[in-house]
Amino acid sequence: MKKFVFLLSIIFTCCFMLPDYVKAAPKTPQPVLQKAVIDVVEDVNKVAKVKEHIVVTNTDLIKNRKFEFTLSRINDLDVENLVIKINGETLKPDINKGKALVKLSVPFKNDVKEANIEAEYTVALKKDCFEVPMLVPIYASMGAESIVTLNITVPEGMYIYSNSFPVVPHMEEGNHETIPMANIPSHIKFEFGAEKEGFFNEFSVISYVVFFALVAVIAKWIYTEINSGKN
Repeated sequence: MKKFVFLLSIIFTCCFMLPDYVKAAPKTPQPVLQKAVIDVVEDVNKVAKVKEHIVVTNTDLIKNRKFEFTLSRINDLDVENLVIKINGETLKPDINKGKALVKLSVPFKNDVKEANIEAEYTVALKKDCFEVPMLVPIYASMGAESIVTLNITVPEGMYIYSNSFPVVPHMEEGNHETIPMANIPSHIKFEFGAEKEGFFNEFSVISYVVFFALVAVIAKWIYTEINSGKN
């Protein structure tokens, strides 16, 4: 029992001390992802059309004058028809394609403190699945709020299911979802179909199994600690 109380005291102490620790961390100026709006729409040919509007600040601090991005090659998916514009100028990226990741570097004039990036590309989709790699700048956000907006639109008459990534916080009934995030994910994967999703689905069943398993483990540990304290 004493071990249990001691563990709880450590957890509460860490929770109260963490904010002060974070605030005390030194802040070095660096490029920051300020805002991003991503629209992903499926056309009639089972192709996802992706449009990204990204704003990065402190771009004058990028020393090599090259704006860097990554693209996930999840399940060997490749993007096509890629166009990147920085502050209205269409620029050709240098591409280094690996097995799991594609690295892109775009030479640009970094004499301004803010870069507005517009990127467009397409991805061939699998049946009833939005699995799309995202073009991600290597510069992270401050992480304090949801500065990324992801808009997903599947064909009319279809429903987006909850066993998706990223997790949909508020399921809207229909073929469109808007998801706020703190950073751009490496990829997205949305399952959808013509029928409405029932209460019991793959996602909910797994969630309930994990939850009850965790509760059982904690309950057994508390029971063992109480009995050992009595002895």
